[in-house]
Amino acid sequence: MKNIIICIPSLEYGGAERVTVRLAKEFSKKYNVTIITMYSAVNEYSLDKKVGRINLSKKNIIQKSLEFRNIIKEKKPEFLIVMFAPMYVFVHYSLVGLNIPKIVSERNDPNNFAGKKIVKLLYQYTLSKADGAVFQTKQARDYYLNKYNIKNRIIYNPISIDELPLYYEEIRKKTIVNVGRLHEQKNQLLLIESIIAIHDQIPEYELLIYGEGELREELQSHINKANAQNYIKLVGKSNKVLELINDASLFVLSSNFEGMPNVLIEAMCLGMPVISTDCPCGGPAELIENGVNGILVDIGNKEQLSNAILKIIKNSQMSKKLGQNAKELQRTLNLEEIAKQWLEFCCEIREGLEK
Repeated sequence: MKNIIICIPSLEYGGAERVTVRLAKEFSKKYNVTIITMYSAVNEYSLDKKVGRINLSKKNIIQKSLEFRNIIKEKKPEFLIVMFAPMYVFVHYSLVGLNIPKIVSERNDPNNFAGKKIVKLLYQYTLSKADGAVFQTKQARDYYLNKYNIKNRIIYNPISIDELPLYYEEIRKKTIVNVGRLHEQKNQLLLIESIIAIHDQIPEYELLIYGEGELREELQSHINKANAQNYIKLVGKSNKVLELINDASLFVLSSNFEGMPNVLIEAMCLGMPVISTDCPCGGPAELIENGVNGILVDIGNKEQLSNAILKIIKNSQMSKKLGQNAKELQRTLNLEEIAKQWLEFCCEIREGLEK
């Protein structure tokens, strides 16, 4: 079989990393797949036995670049996929002069790059030099097409049906759940404040937030000051989070910006009623038809979020309908179909370069 390479900073627990592992497993049915990472982490996803892994061992960035270049020259992949746009700077300059088709994937909102402006300009300019680009949303694609002419495809994140717990048909627990890094981007503070504001109307419900991050102490302090420890809990990370949230009454995503949020996709495919902020770069709005398979609220709007939570919790018929409609997402985002879209686009790029 022919070789393909997927590049990603690490396989640490996260949305893009989970997508990479899933796609690599599906790709391995037709190709020899190797994932190349920049570093290893403590908590990483495990790979299928047919998927190879090379972790660049050199510490110096120039030595890493040479190490990477030599691996690519040896493997001679049919094409190379880079799963984070900022990493493409490293890949692009490491492979100057090598005729390897390179496809880069933008995984987040390009308007919300956290680094210095000059670095943002560098990575976006470099991305424009890729042979092809995969975007998760129309907003992200349009951002780049307004600046650069690049062959592209919009491909949503896949769901692996085999990894999902069975649909929960019993009476759901009186819990509201959120999953994500404890980070300003995820804005769990908005959700915490919304729950505090309506607690007296739904006193039997608790909020469970799964994840870790730099804002843990700040969020816990906010919970403590409101004397909300009994009904709002930061429960940490788990590699079995889908099993833990499967019986919850409601999933809420309160982010300021997202790409195509995996955890929202998974919650919907579990058949849970969901609420999400209508955040850039448009992922939630492409998944949720407001009032049909979920509810969208404005970013940072505590009143809207509180009202949406009450609306679902107090209307069991609506809650059930939203969850059942959300579950239909399984049909369009199954792993086999999404992997097929990736391979078709990558092969199209390679064939175009050979002409």
